[in-house]
Amino acid sequence: MRRIAAVRAAFGPEEAELSVGNVKARLIALCQHAPDEHAAAALTVLATCSWWHGDGALARVALDRALRCDPDYRFAQLLTLMLDEGIRPERP
Repeated sequence: MRRIAAVRAAFGPEEAELSVGNVKARLIALCQHAPDEHAAAALTVLATCSWWHGDGALARVALDRALRCDPDYRFAQLLTLMLDEGIRPERP
């Protein structure tokens, strides 16, 4: 949370949101090109970023693929449970 606030303070809110969009776009590109045997971690990070920024649909798609790639990937299992239970990130 402090890091996002620092980016907003340094660059302003519009540029901070653009940087989040750039990170998300790069994560999507990485996940599209990652072979299944190595994709679960990147997909779960994409899902986390998407969930945090309110894109539950993308988070769910990323988690579904992550669990198809590695059904035992614990971080993906936990984030899936959070989405299933309707847990939302805290907002300041």
